[in-house]
Amino acid sequence: MSTQDATQDRRALLLLIKSYPLQSQQSELRAIWWTEVKRGYIPLFLAQKALVGAYALSVGLSWLAAFWYDTKLLRKERKL
Repeated sequence: MSTQDATQDRRALLLLIKSYPLQSQQSELRAIWWTEVKRGYIPLFLAQKALVGAYALSVGLSWLAAFWYDTKLLRKERKL
């Protein structure tokens, strides 16, 4: 490990240690935010069945496209 890498790692570790006291405040804010999302947005989103169906369909199709593309690349590289 080079000296520059060690210095960067030490700086990153010090930043993590210094930010630890702030994490408790942030977790409280995240909990409040998530409560508001669960109460307001999720029921509104799930009530729109066509939108949920479109998202579900797009996730499935995008997964299939990515799988097909990866398979195509692996065949081209003769690894499959």
